[in-house]
Amino acid sequence: MKTEEIINKANEFANKVNDVSDSSSVGKIGKIIQHIPLCIISVVAIIFLLIGVGCTISEKHKAKGYLETEGVLVNFKMEESYRDGKRDVYYTGVYEYVVNGQKYTGSPNKLSDADNFKEKVKVKYNPDNPSEYVISSDWYELYIPAIIALGVVIIYLVVLKINSNIRKSKESQVNYKLLSK
Repeated sequence: MKTEEIINKANEFANKVNDVSDSSSVGKIGKIIQHIPLCIISVVAIIFLLIGVGCTISEKHKAKGYLETEGVLVNFKMEESYRDGKRDVYYTGVYEYVVNGQKYTGSPNKLSDADNFKEKVKVKYNPDNPSEYVISSDWYELYIPAIIALGVVIIYLVVLKINSNIRKSKESQVNYKLLSK
């Protein structure tokens, strides 16, 4: 047999081995299992983004035509919840705002630690009924972890693809060296 024939036969054999390993159900299941955490992280991040965007849009829509004033933090309301016999305590800030000399109070739709509330906030109120108000709940805070999580997933996928390409390149170099001897 000539050297070229041996090389061609070796390449055919290597291709058949690669085809079998790539198409094996074990390899496919392994790849699927490998991507489950990425899928979960991506879904959670997308949910955070959708909640943040949806709530921001909802607040803006509700406050359409409202006037704006400044609210000052005057107190906190404590909210308790019990889960699995454990007591959790959260707070919401109570803000006071003045319209036409009359004081009103309101709270954002935000539960947090007492330290996480701003001293002053923008309060948007209905000019026809100033007791109807919207205090921004800073839904954009949900964007940050969601964007970070999606960024990590994207970087991981890019690194995975680069690693796969490098591995394939090394395999073909090794096959070429073996066949050229």
